[in-house]
Amino acid sequence: DFVQEMDQEALEAFIHTRYARLHMESGNMKAALKECEAALEAVDKVVEALPGMLRPGLSANMRTLYFKGLIKAEMGLTEEALESAERLKGLIEEDLNQKLLRFYWHLLGRIELEKESYTEAIKNFEEALSYIPPGGVEIAGYGSFTDRLALAYFRSGNLEKARDIYENTASLMGVMDSNVIYPKTFYMLGKVYEGLGNKEKATANYRKFLDIWKDADP
Repeated sequence: DFVQEMDQEALEAFIHTRYARLHMESGNMKAALKECEAALEAVDKVVEALPGMLRPGLSANMRTLYFKGLIKAEMGLTEEALESAERLKGLIEEDLNQKLLRFYWHLLGRIELEKESYTEAIKNFEEALSYIPPGGVEIAGYGSFTDRLALAYFRSGNLEKARDIYENTASLMGVMDSNVIYPKTFYMLGKVYEGLGNKEKATANYRKFLDIWKDADP
């Protein structure tokens, strides 16, 4: 019964984090933040009950702090987002899996992106991607990492670089870890080609986006 109860708490933490991600993707940041706080509370219960088995709580805490930082960044709460980032970094260092630092650097990039500090955002996003081995498109985070890097280049005015990244993303259907980012890539490609003065390719990508989005809607 005790183990079952702990499994239930861990499951609740995971579910709250998933809901947080869904709310964040739909733009409901307050609801997303509420789910993150609920996830952290559930994780704390697991850690308190099993002080000698920190791994499950450590992993769940990292995941939740990452999303909490993203939400705070998008809400414009820079200092609180940075606090989540530093807490996340501390947990990753405790975990000793340095590849997970990709989430720390990506979070810093998102903070800089919201501040419109595009040079710093690009630097942090590229640092995050350096922790993913070549060909690691199936690794968690790859889709969102490349998407935000391309967006940073787009907003900085480097349309050619943004185009190259978005085109690469568009070639990864069925491979990339995010089904949400894939269709939006064609919308952004439409904007990029429009900015580059290529109306034919802009129109083709906008139509591709609409076709995918139409099929995805219930």
